[in-house]
Amino acid sequence: MMKTVIPEWEYHYDLLDCPDFIADDAGGYQAKFDEWLFDKNNDHGYWRRYEFWDNEPQNSAVKPDPNGRDGVSYDVTAFIDWLNNYVLQESAEKVTLAEIIYKWPEAVRRERTKVTPLTLEEARDFERIYAENPVNREAWPRKMRDAFDSGTIKTLAEIENSNQNANQQRIEVMIKAGVPRIYF
Repeated sequence: MMKTVIPEWEYHYDLLDCPDFIADDAGGYQAKFDEWLFDKNNDHGYWRRYEFWDNEPQNSAVKPDPNGRDGVSYDVTAFIDWLNNYVLQESAEKVTLAEIIYKWPEAVRRERTKVTPLTLEEARDFERIYAENPVNREAWPRKMRDAFDSGTIKTLAEIENSNQNANQQRIEVMIKAGVPRIYF
């Protein structure tokens, strides 16, 4: 049986489908993942060399790692891969990314709805264009026809605020229901 786990990042939540025993101890598995991730003996591909070391004086007490392992850069796929390849390697059940839920309008702006919402200026233009050509839809710009047909004649800000509020409420309901949350 699978359960949901919510890894929380600065700009979004990920929804993972996990085997029960992993979901029931999500924080413990995250701690083990962190140990593995930051162990400089592991050659996992997430290591990064910080370029600012190039500007450090030779006599500086701060020295870069000789192997280029100054820090790590990763996302939830690193956690999923670690679980699947180390914890669940003998299991038929695997962890999967079910969904990404964005918290902030900046992130929503990057992941727009299927129909690109109209900007405020385009919405104003639409009113004028519609008044001039209410029947001849072919005279309308394609983006405006799509928005009209789908019922999404809204400004980007309206859509972002609506999505953000709905997503936040959905996550809060899941957390109140006991879905485990871990922080990255």
